[in-house]
Amino acid sequence: MMRPPGWLTALPVLVSLVSLGVYASMMGGGVTMDNLPLAARLAGWNDQPVAGQPLLWLLTLPLEVLPAAWVPVAIKLFAAALAAAIMGLLVRTVQLLPWDSSWANASRLAAALPVILACVLCGLEFSFWQQATTTCGELLDLLLLAAAVWLLLEYRAAGRSRGPRKHRAGGQSHWPGGHRAAGRSRGPGEHRASRRSRWLNAAVLVWGLGMAENWAMLLALPLFVAGVIGLLGFRIFRWRVVRRLLLLGLAGFSIYLLLPLVNGLSPRSPWSFFQAWQETLYQTRQILWGVYYQFWRGHRLLLLAVVINYAVPTLPLLVRLRDEGMQNKSRMDRFQLWLSRRLRWCLLLGCCWLAFDPGLAWGVWRPMLSFDYLNALGAAYLLGNLLLVSQPVLVHGKLRRSHNHFPWRRLVPAAAAAGVLAVAAGLAFRNAPAIWHLNSNPLTEFGEAALTSLPPGRGIMLSDNPDKLAVFQAALARQHRAADWLAVDARRLPLPDYRARLNRRQPGVWLDGANAHELKPAETLRLLKDVARSNRLFYLHPSFGYVFEQFYLEPAGSVYELKPRGADPLAVPPLPAASLAAGEQFWTSLWEQRLARLAPLARLAPLARLAPLAPLAPPSHRLHDWEKKLAHYGLVPAPRFQEQVLADWFSVALDGWAVTLQKQGRWPAAQVRLEEARQLMANNLSASRNLNCNTNFQSGVPLQLADMLQVAEDMGGIGRLHSLMASCGPLDEPAMDYLMGNLLLKEGCPWQAAEQMERVKTLVPGALEPELILADVFNQLQMPGRSGPIISHLRAEAAKLPPNSTLDLNLALLEVGMSILETNRAGARETLAALLAEHPDNPVIASRAASAYLALGDLTNALRVADAQLARTPNDVLCLHKKAVILMQCGRSGEAIPLLDHILTITNLPPVRVSRAFAYLALENFGLAENDFRAAETEGNTSPAVSLGLAAVAEHNHDTNQAVHYLRLCLTNSPNHSSLWKQANARLQSLVPGTPAQ
Repeated sequence: MMRPPGWLTALPVLVSLVSLGVYASMMGGGVTMDNLPLAARLAGWNDQPVAGQPLLWLLTLPLEVLPAAWVPVAIKLFAAALAAAIMGLLVRTVQLLPWDSSWANASRLAAALPVILACVLCGLEFSFWQQATTTCGELLDLLLLAAAVWLLLEYRAAGRSRGPRKHRAGGQSHWPGGHRAAGRSRGPGEHRASRRSRWLNAAVLVWGLGMAENWAMLLALPLFVAGVIGLLGFRIFRWRVVRRLLLLGLAGFSIYLLLPLVNGLSPRSPWSFFQAWQETLYQTRQILWGVYYQFWRGHRLLLLAVVINYAVPTLPLLVRLRDEGMQNKSRMDRFQLWLSRRLRWCLLLGCCWLAFDPGLAWGVWRPMLSFDYLNALGAAYLLGNLLLVSQPVLVHGKLRRSHNHFPWRRLVPAAAAAGVLAVAAGLAFRNAPAIWHLNSNPLTEFGEAALTSLPPGRGIMLSDNPDKLAVFQAALARQHRAADWLAVDARRLPLPDYRARLNRRQPGVWLDGANAHELKPAETLRLLKDVARSNRLFYLHPSFGYVFEQFYLEPAGSVYELKPRGADPLAVPPLPAASLAAGEQFWTSLWEQRLARLAPLARLAPLARLAPLAPLAPPSHRLHDWEKKLAHYGLVPAPRFQEQVLADWFSVALDGWAVTLQKQGRWPAAQVRLEEARQLMANNLSASRNLNCNTNFQSGVPLQLADMLQVAEDMGGIGRLHSLMASCGPLDEPAMDYLMGNLLLKEGCPWQAAEQMERVKTLVPGALEPELILADVFNQLQMPGRSGPIISHLRAEAAKLPPNSTLDLNLALLEVGMSILETNRAGARETLAALLAEHPDNPVIASRAASAYLALGDLTNALRVADAQLARTPNDVLCLHKKAVILMQCGRSGEAIPLLDHILTITNLPPVRVSRAFAYLALENFGLAENDFRAAETEGNTSPAVSLGLAAVAEHNHDTNQAVHYLRLCLTNSPNHSSLWKQANARLQSLVPGTPAQ
């Protein structure tokens, strides 16, 4: 027996050590997009329980005891170790593959080339290399798959060893050194069989673990079962064997139960035992449904491409077409063999080409590392068998005649080595710079810029973007300032469990007996006001929403200080000159030191954008000629996802600062910042529109309001403004400001809507549309002193214009609202009568008139208008509801209930259910009233009217504590001194005399 070379036996360990060194040397120390979720959990920045990947949770559990600053480095070291283990398994797996013929006579170079090619295609492929230096989730999944395949091959190899190894032709031979771990079978046959079965037992156990961790292994279970059956043969029909394998598979899969048990039994978990199980099952279902919809229902062509790209190279592993040479073959057999070899060479080239991620150029981004591993395995098998054909074959100690006639075959290993070297150089040249930039430009730079912007001392940083907030916390940990600044997720602030966590960091501020429930928006605002009395509040990025009805944002570097609005919410003080100069100096310094190097990414922005499935192809007109040719064949630069994310975040911040400069009248300086924002993110729509507005203003081109309907349609609907501002930054352009004001008004943010309309008035002097909305906003805010002058101005301007029935109608309705506020009831009735006489069939006028009569207390006319409207449209739900409300105010609740019942058979509008509850309350049917109020509360209705109704029910049931609780909720969520506020305060004073007004 030929003794195997020692260097081949030790090759898996050597490759693992070299891989570990390479990956560890390039990993960097900051957080990245890949490891940010895991780092946030392990460092304690995110306290959400984990519902999936139980093995990853178990293996990374010890990392939670590390200081937060060390966690990203520990994750990367763990990832490098997993990647090194995968590389070692890949080498060993290649050695155990079922080769077509013996390697006994092959040269060392030929024997090493398949292993080297596999290592190059897998280890230097971009996705694998990126994961190996950043995070470990997908690597752990791949390790389980690789281990299961390796164990099955070890079981197969152990079955082919019968005493001393002999190299036999016809596929019975193995790789030099490949039998050492499998061929030491001595002793009785049963002992050998027992030792051999350990490989299969371990493979089944590992596959069970993998199914709990990796959805791909769960879907590939039938293939694994088929492989096991193929290895066992008729022994699969033995019940003892089947039982053992089933128990081992279930034992491995039982780790799936770990996280539901931990989350259900942990005292700090927000889930009950039943909810923990629901969450885990729900996440598993979502993953499987996502795979089904993405790859089968939604993208069948993508699924077909994946199957073709990665199944075909591995088919030779499953369907073995042994090449035993052309000696003693017929002409047809020789032709078929010749064709087979050429097809194998084509497949081999295809495998090498796939390692360069050609799908990037066509919008196809592969979803997992398993494909890269299988691609490398298939390429190694193809190359190995093709090399075996070219190696000399000894027959009775003499060289086979065909090899004497073709001495050029000896050059094949050298040519193959040159090709492997070229592939390795190409992958390294393409991917190494991108990997280096990935780890040398961590996302922590965004957090460090925010920290540089903050004043010395302590404070609270809020954000509604969890990724940016986690990056800020990572920067705090790196600079050892975690004790100074408390990071708060504004989206989760209403949740009592989250505030309990904040209260452990800052006792006595976030949670007490009065707010130990999920907060309504008004309660959240009250909490922030209380916190602001003793803490400085900052916001990590520009934003909008109900919080900014009581606060405004003042820029400070790359962040914003959150300051309470004054007595006049619209009187936001301008930024002092010193603050403007400091802000300009901050951004100039940041651009020169950090951001300028990210600007060239804008050329590749369409390539490097993050998308649910794939980035788009790079625009060909921006590429050089040679880049066009390479892109035609799918060879494009390695994506720089993280750098583009970092550039996008800074682009949003620069756009926000430019908007501040524009509003302060510093248009040239704002233009510079907007151009920088576009250099960082080429498709920043906010910066583009703001820059267009800026250049037109500076050029003296009058700004105008475009066709609002067309603008909204072009951007995909007014609802897209949310995502547009979140991903691109704030807007300062007349048309977009107008749309934004309408959206904010619809969402119940009148002060912010008024700010937007005031800005439109400034940019487009003389425009009447924003003034109409401003007057309506001030009427809604019960401020006739502000709406009156606007309406008078609009009347004067309307007199100069040609007759416009729409404008006259809107002005008349605004005058009615103002008259009601000024208690000019006679004038309001006169205007309403004139409107109804002029527009008898207009449903909008009828609806507004009925509401106006209700506000005037003229129930007779309100009921008359509602009946007239219902005569034309009997099933108009809104009109039916309005009539029911009028009947209730007339004291005819019994007549209102059938109407409300009818509406609820047509639609399930929450306000209708609340109205019916109050109708039952008026009839003293407290049981049915409580049922409707509870149903509205369960459906998420946060109306203070519901709280007032439940307080009345609790008072009837003599439950004073519950009544006081709901009355306080009503006071908190109602505008001060409104009708509901006054009712709730009066009832509270009667129940608890001396209680101060809320």
